Amino acid sequence: DVGVQPRLSAFFAYVSARCFFDLYPAIFPRVGRPAPSLDWRSARVAVEFHAQSQAEFAHKLLPKLPELRALYAEAGRGHRPAVWR
Repeated sequence: DVGVQPRLSAFFAYVSARCFFDLYPAIFPRVGRPAPSLDWRSARVAVEFHAQSQAEFAHKLLPKLPELRALYAEAGRGHRPAVWR
């Protein structure tokens, strides 16, 4: 519908979960990849971590959760549970 805001700015399937990390270069430095067109401060994204990306989730994302939470808190966007209507 015209004028209706989409719920998500982007969806990263498990094969492109690495794109999620590119949103946070201060926490997950990019090496040789261009900056994403999305800004984490305003983007609403969903990302899948399963199958071949489980190791990335466990070893790369989980240890950085405190830093991600602090980044969002500093920006005034602390954790808020999703509300589905």
